[in-house]
Amino acid sequence: MEAVRGAGPAPIKGEGASFNVSELMVSSQDTIVKGQDSTKVAYVREDDPKMKKKAPTVKKTRISYKRDVQRASLSKQSAEGNMIDVIVMQSGRVLRNLEDVQLAGSSGNQLASQNFVGFENMVIPFEGTVRFRASNQMGTATYDREVRFTIMEQGRWVLRIDL
Repeated sequence: MEAVRGAGPAPIKGEGASFNVSELMVSSQDTIVKGQDSTKVAYVREDDPKMKKKAPTVKKTRISYKRDVQRASLSKQSAEGNMIDVIVMQSGRVLRNLEDVQLAGSSGNQLASQNFVGFENMVIPFEGTVRFRASNQMGTATYDREVRFTIMEQGRWVLRIDL
């Protein structure tokens, strides 16, 4: 096999195959096997299907901002429905006594009651913000907390916020 280095692709001919290769060349370490020089050179073809990159996929959900929150996650419960249930957890228990709950969304209705906090009847793509005040684990201080998220697919979703 013979390759010519230059500005453009170099033609390679040998053992019944001929194709153009750009400057990309991969060589293995030089070793001697049974008294022979076994330097191996591999050429990567530009049209090799193994080397082609897949197109990036659009994520269905995204948590874009967290303030004073350990973890926030969105999970899809079912494809039917059109709502988001917000659950706030601290030390493995659901918090029901949130102070100053503020829900803001790009569309739909915001609901905040004793048993349910969330959004319903939203239009996709949906961008939402949940703001509230909650105390720390010891109950000695109260912090302003916030989560912003985006949903790109219809269904029933659960936004879980771990403090």
